[in-house]
Amino acid sequence: MAKKVILIQQRPNVSVDWHNASDEFKALKESYVSAGKLDDQGVVVSGNELIRTWTLVFTTEENYNEFINEDVSLDYQAARQKYNSDNGISESLDIQDV
Repeated sequence: MAKKVILIQQRPNVSVDWHNASDEFKALKESYVSAGKLDDQGVVVSGNELIRTWTLVFTTEENYNEFINEDVSLDYQAARQKYNSDNGISESLDIQDV
């Protein structure tokens, strides 16, 4: 079964930058897209630019589990969560079977 992952982040104001993923994480994500394991549906930013929603769809649960357990992915998740906590950005993760 496919997995849809929706990351929603809300920053306190527009002077707070969003977390920027490392080049290594971007390359990992692109490798999954190229291999047909992931559909990166992109990011949507709200009109007031305070809410950012990113949607990824993994073709199988195995692909999702493999991706989130990659060292680069684990590093990204930890760095994003620390940055967001330090900068007052709230986040929620919605993971759905599709």
